[in-house]
Amino acid sequence: MEIKAAMELTYRRKVVGSLLAVGSLQVIVLTGLVILNPNHYVTIDSSYYLESARNIQEGIGYATMVEGKLVGNGHFPSGYSCAIAWLAGLTGLPVLIASKLVNLLALLSIPWLFYRQVAGGKAVACGSVLLLGDFLKIGAHTWSESLFLGLLTGWGIAWYRKDLRACFLLGIGLIWVRYAGVFIVVYTAFRMWKERRSASEVRTYGKMIAGWLLFFAGQALYNLYRTGHAFGEGRFAVSADATHNLVHFIPGLANELLLVRDRGREGWDGLAVAGFLLQLLWMGAMAAGRRFWKIDTRYRQFAGTLAEIAFTYLVVIIIIRFFSPFTAPGYRLLAPFTFLIVQSVVLGFQVRSARHRFYTVCLVVASWLSLLPTGDLWQKLGRVAIALPFLS
Repeated sequence: MEIKAAMELTYRRKVVGSLLAVGSLQVIVLTGLVILNPNHYVTIDSSYYLESARNIQEGIGYATMVEGKLVGNGHFPSGYSCAIAWLAGLTGLPVLIASKLVNLLALLSIPWLFYRQVAGGKAVACGSVLLLGDFLKIGAHTWSESLFLGLLTGWGIAWYRKDLRACFLLGIGLIWVRYAGVFIVVYTAFRMWKERRSASEVRTYGKMIAGWLLFFAGQALYNLYRTGHAFGEGRFAVSADATHNLVHFIPGLANELLLVRDRGREGWDGLAVAGFLLQLLWMGAMAAGRRFWKIDTRYRQFAGTLAEIAFTYLVVIIIIRFFSPFTAPGYRLLAPFTFLIVQSVVLGFQVRSARHRFYTVCLVVASWLSLLPTGDLWQKLGRVAIALPFLS
């Protein structure tokens, strides 16, 4: 028994050490990206989050300046800006740095949640998923998606473990960070129907659903009172043709299959072609010789749960697109779907050999092609090369 306990302790220490290594690499890469990027990955949406967080800090409330007039910010839920304001107030950091720290903490929590709650040693592979180029880009931007992914991971684990209190609270967090978080209502109702739950269980889950819907409606009514629009001006102003909406999803979903580098809005550039060829090479190397994978029965049920949640999110997003004229879906909108699907594959299957694991590490590193800029690439890389001697 003592030998077995010692071996278990050694194994756990090895796993924790690997998790720390993966997390450290993630911190280093994200920090480098934010420092090297001229605008520190701040977009128009980011400016709304940051300005609102600053106004919350100053006691003005969740509002932004529009045409010289301070108005309520109904376009985005307040959860992400509140998290930034809270962390900035706690640490004394500027809201921009606090926003990056919120992202880091949310993303770093994901493999630890897997390790502590469900997946044990498989958590290292789950954490490595976040080193894929598109997820690094999301982490570098001041967007709410990183916090949403962290909460979504916790919610999926709480659902699987039937921890209803955590499930309810994390569900509130999902809806508070992104309006799309209300998709959990659809998933919960679907599971209630599929599992034919007892009357008492139906009442319990019904109360959770009612709580989430009340919170969602409360946000909409508050926005309506503050801004005159429930979810931001123009968000539901157009009802487009259903076929047109579905067609809009095809390029986005196709791009999600390109793990190395997607096409982007500009189409097939040289880096996108190189990424596609590298992925084909990886697929060939993985498939060569004997079968390189086997089903991991330990986590098959949990993997199936994550896949169900992912497809529910996708279906709800497609349905919302029927009523809301947002732009063609890209990696940002589809990140929760792709994240859960990739995690379900990682958990549901086990790579058999060290050689194939090495190939997978190569794929993750190759996906960093997504981090290279699309326009004026060589000029930008030249400026970085010139600046490096002065930074050392």
